[in-house]
Amino acid sequence: VWAYRVVRHMRFASVHATLPAAACAAMCDTQHGMARPEHGIEDLPGTVGMHHKHVFVVTEEGAPWPSRWEESPGLPSALNVALKQAKESLKGRKIKLTAATLDKQAGDAPGDVLVFPDGVRMRGVATSQATDVVSWLADGDAQRAGLSVAPYSGSGDAGSPPAQIFVCAHGARDKRCGVIGPGLIEFLRDELKRSGKQGERVAVRACSHVGGHKYAGNMLVFARGEGHWYGYVDLAAASTILREHVLGGTPVMQPRLWRGMLGCTEDEQRQRCSAACGGCDAATA
Repeated sequence: VWAYRVVRHMRFASVHATLPAAACAAMCDTQHGMARPEHGIEDLPGTVGMHHKHVFVVTEEGAPWPSRWEESPGLPSALNVALKQAKESLKGRKIKLTAATLDKQAGDAPGDVLVFPDGVRMRGVATSQATDVVSWLADGDAQRAGLSVAPYSGSGDAGSPPAQIFVCAHGARDKRCGVIGPGLIEFLRDELKRSGKQGERVAVRACSHVGGHKYAGNMLVFARGEGHWYGYVDLAAASTILREHVLGGTPVMQPRLWRGMLGCTEDEQRQRCSAACGGCDAATA
């Protein structure tokens, strides 16, 4: 597996002579990067815990996240506590809370809160509004919650919501994400510039821990009302996901790439992947 990965990376690099420096470093690292022995050795469907909504708190670009970001003073810990205290009002709905760096071209600002699959943005949420955010998650009444909630618009074509890409780059939580994440982000932004789509329909952000460090690179794609998770993402896989899923609209449901999706149980994720590839397994995919 290790030798196959290295050869694959080298072949990919040979046709991308101007790869960003961080992408090259992530590609060649045999301890924590894409060339590590554990990369690509397991089937992935069913490795995403069931959750109904994913909430991202936008932070400053370059601001380091502590290992347990959700316990940080201010809005992170306030939201974390409010979610734990609202189990009854949420009626069993599970909410995932994650940090994300801002994307200036997408119009982000620190303190914004993005919610998927709803595809909405809450502008400038204050720490004191944490319970209001959770109330909105429970009943969707923005006016009662006193929040500025609007559909994420971006600058995409009318009627075509922009795609959102999140890549785990939480190095303080796990070195593998810290090595691979920045390289993938650089590569994705570079590829989008080549395609002319960056800033039009696609936003690329780093995010904090999403679970499954050993599957790094971890890449999440929210588009067309769905949220899909990918693992073991290397540069070749990232290019395929951009072309086929982000821009083409068809998720890449390969057993050693597609981890699952928002709103599905682990069993449902495995069933969806098996149906999508005609009952294939990792040996034949």
